Amino acid sequence: MSKVAPFERNLLATAHRRSVHGALIAVAATGVLWLIAHYALGHQDAMGDVRHPLEAWALKLHGAAAFLALIAFGSVLAQHAPTGLRLRQNLASGIAILAAAIALTATGYWLYYFVDDRTRALVSAAHWMVGVAAIGLVLLHLRPVRRG
Repeated sequence: MSKVAPFERNLLATAHRRSVHGALIAVAATGVLWLIAHYALGHQDAMGDVRHPLEAWALKLHGAAAFLALIAFGSVLAQHAPTGLRLRQNLASGIAILAAAIALTATGYWLYYFVDDRTRALVSAAHWMVGVAAIGLVLLHLRPVRRG
């Protein structure tokens, strides 16, 4: 490992940072919108559950935002993550974000391609719980790095 300058920072370039943050905000906002539509706006009638129309749109937007988030995450893995490892900065939150991203990608893929009526609720709950936790992890990771 190379020597680290005393106050070297691992910051993304402005345009890169804005695109990554934009993708993460989009995927988080559409995920929260789906949660609200699914759990707060739906209702039941004599025939069973009635989904709010916003639920389907939120899910479609969330899927599109997930593609952007995966691209953003890949761009971060190319330079930011290796530099963070070398500098030993924000390792715990960075590794936790990596684990959350892998879990979200796997459960999202599973939801889209493999779930059935027996497993949908469980996989969905796992996906959104990790997603909500990931919002906190990203915010924790973005806190200023202490110097000295």
